[in-house]
Amino acid sequence: MSSHRSPPESLSDAAASSLTAASTPTSTSSSYPSSPVSRIGRDHQRYGSDGARLVAGTVPFRSVKAGGAEVMLVSSTKTPASWILPKGGWEDDETEPQAAMRETYEEAGVVGCITLQLLSCELPGKSGKLTRHTYYGLCVDDVLTEWPESHRARRWVPIAEAAVLVKHPHHVQAIQALRKALEAD
Repeated sequence: MSSHRSPPESLSDAAASSLTAASTPTSTSSSYPSSPVSRIGRDHQRYGSDGARLVAGTVPFRSVKAGGAEVMLVSSTKTPASWILPKGGWEDDETEPQAAMRETYEEAGVVGCITLQLLSCELPGKSGKLTRHTYYGLCVDDVLTEWPESHRARRWVPIAEAAVLVKHPHHVQAIQALRKALEAD
């Protein structure tokens, strides 16, 4: 499952807008440039009407033969020994699920399909201002050998272990929500 392939099809606006916390799994995938480049800066960052920075991320996962699932974690840029979920700012030229998939491509070097919305929460940002995070389950179709932030470490871990390894409590909540959804299927 490790390769460098042509980008998948884009997530349609109709499919993206249909995703909600109670939605059934869908099969929507992302589209990325053939050469790995990360977006830089916040010139196109979306903010809520209350001034909160809008952030989107995923819990990238795959099924394993022994049953269950594994989650891909990435190292934090500030503290490389810490494990996190891929996430970043939602920009004005994309839907929220597209932002989540883009950030996952940039930070983890994986592409796949958004399955469902897992968690929405509000947190204090780095500057002390409010940030609003939304996390989606992303079923990984491909693990790329080249990606924009390949300086980050990445690792597959069993879903139960991922909830113990991640740095942030809201990441634990997103992983637990995915685990619950997968067990319900």
